Amino acid sequence: MLPTRLLIGLASLLFVAAAPAVVPEHSVENGAVRLEGVGPDNPILYDNDWWFDVFDNNYLWAQASLGHANLRGNIVSRDMWDWEKGYHYTFEQCWNDAQKALKLARDSGLKHIPDLTRGSDQVLLRPESGRIEDTVPHPSDGSRLIVAEARKASPQKPLLVVAGGPLTTVANALLTNPEIASSLAVFNLTVSDYGYNGKDAWAAYIVAKRTRYVDWGGGAFWDRDSVFRAEHFDVLPDNPFTAEMKRLIRSDLGRANQLGDGAPLVWLWAPRCWTGIEVRRAEFQGRALVFRPVPPGEQGDVLVITKSATDLKACREEFFRVLKNPAVYGGEASRLKVVSGLSVQALGKEFGPDPARVVVQQTAFDRGGNTSVRNTDRASLEWKTQGYFQRNRDLGQVFAAPRDFEPAAIVLRTGPADAAVLAGAPGARVFLQFFEVTGSPRIHDNGTPAGTDAKHGFSKNHRCDDYLLGVEYGPFLVVTGGVFPDLPPTSDLDGKPNGTSAGCMVYLRWALEREARLPLKAGKRYAFMVGFEEPGPERGFTLANANAAGVNAPPSLTDAHDRYPGGWGLRREGDGTLPPTMIPGEHPPADAAQREQLYREAVFGEGLLRYLLSPTTDGYPDVDTYRDLEFYLEAAAAGSGANETAVPPDHE
Repeated sequence: MLPTRLLIGLASLLFVAAAPAVVPEHSVENGAVRLEGVGPDNPILYDNDWWFDVFDNNYLWAQASLGHANLRGNIVSRDMWDWEKGYHYTFEQCWNDAQKALKLARDSGLKHIPDLTRGSDQVLLRPESGRIEDTVPHPSDGSRLIVAEARKASPQKPLLVVAGGPLTTVANALLTNPEIASSLAVFNLTVSDYGYNGKDAWAAYIVAKRTRYVDWGGGAFWDRDSVFRAEHFDVLPDNPFTAEMKRLIRSDLGRANQLGDGAPLVWLWAPRCWTGIEVRRAEFQGRALVFRPVPPGEQGDVLVITKSATDLKACREEFFRVLKNPAVYGGEASRLKVVSGLSVQALGKEFGPDPARVVVQQTAFDRGGNTSVRNTDRASLEWKTQGYFQRNRDLGQVFAAPRDFEPAAIVLRTGPADAAVLAGAPGARVFLQFFEVTGSPRIHDNGTPAGTDAKHGFSKNHRCDDYLLGVEYGPFLVVTGGVFPDLPPTSDLDGKPNGTSAGCMVYLRWALEREARLPLKAGKRYAFMVGFEEPGPERGFTLANANAAGVNAPPSLTDAHDRYPGGWGLRREGDGTLPPTMIPGEHPPADAAQREQLYREAVFGEGLLRYLLSPTTDGYPDVDTYRDLEFYLEAAAAGSGANETAVPPDHE
């Protein structure tokens, strides 16, 4: 079994100093650690020895595949275990491990992953003088890559080195080219005084003393099962890349190593993962690097993120937010078909379903509330004093196909309240998307069982924050070109209700041209989703629906309160971050980086990223677990079965 690994890092800060280490400029704002000059767009090098004992390369490579990480290279360094006895592992063992990991990723459709580069294969020996500058370097292709990339970076936007093994390759780069120190930031997790990633302790000491260095744990390690459990990985699609993760988390090694060296990685994209920071002093003691507390008034040289200052739930949520995105793997993108051929017609406030055409329907609706579809431009986003911008949203519905058919149209209904048709909706282009739904749904009570208050939602009832697990949504068709009808808005351009209700409770037929229809198969679950193609001011409308989240009853998808046992409501909000980052206040935060993060979470991704983002029943502030839209799904050919409700046998 491979030796237990740890957490190292990535992320960085403002570098204005040269050779001697200077504590990075840092702050804790609204419970989140910030390092000046560091963000997801910094150039990154990833350096590790073993590649199948932790999950950090999976997360980083997924971000790179999405085009969200500026990953400049992958360096393989030797595991320095038992180097005094001639090394326990060869360099080639580590190299072969990395090659296997890279092949799994590429075979699973991941893109933009750089080739491997050979790093250090021997430790750095402490000179008799004890002076860093007297150390004999052993440069490698990996250390030369660090030098080359650091020269392209700057103190204001440094190169981030995320190291999951020994710091030998980084130390060699600093020895041969000390001038790069101010344009470099290194993250690592040494764990013990003399072992794991700290086995080459002299190399770690050089890095701590010569450049900006952040250590996760300060000598501590993850508690078993504290971040991940095996069932968390059930949301991931099946491919070689994810199968290996599912295997690892079910092993003793995976349960022990948890997030491994990846804490700085998830923090980089979700700063709320770290809630506090300590300044310490790096010292070389015997054969080990240790981090000492800094007495008042004295200077430290490293930053330490303690385990107690790590939000484990936030780390897990950020990890799976990225890994469950179908766009990571490319396959969904190649399967997804985007065509024109949608038209939307207002039918008025009365609608008589034709039993010969309607294959699936759900007729119930609540007589109050606003359940909104919206795509607001960035300049018009509404600030919520809870600490976030109201997020853009698409809405949809899961349904079961009672027979083989081609959908020709879906009839939906606008909502009953004052946001039924916002002023920017009429004339805006809309789309209709279809998904294949697989898996067996099970309700997660979000830690609020019966008798407790929900953490969020339109009421405190315990069901208002429940969401579904065990289901995957495979996108296969997006039909564009529809135009929202010219209905009378129920609010003005400032978003204020205007007292009219002509746009409320109006039936809309979303019709597909023949070329935009694809066959659906009996007994399978599918889902549809609607939204606006482009953002704009006051661009939104609501959909009539029946929601049983407020019912004080045990969690169930098939009880007497469920109006449509064949499916459930769905939503897609902003960039998919759940829960949203929240920085409470009367106004958006003044800090530009914080404000940009909140904007990014509120708006949809560009191009296909939006359509490839998996829907969910989870949302903020409300969920769709117990919601069903009022809808009528019409088949292209005549048939019967207007009241058919197919419930697949795996429905729980």
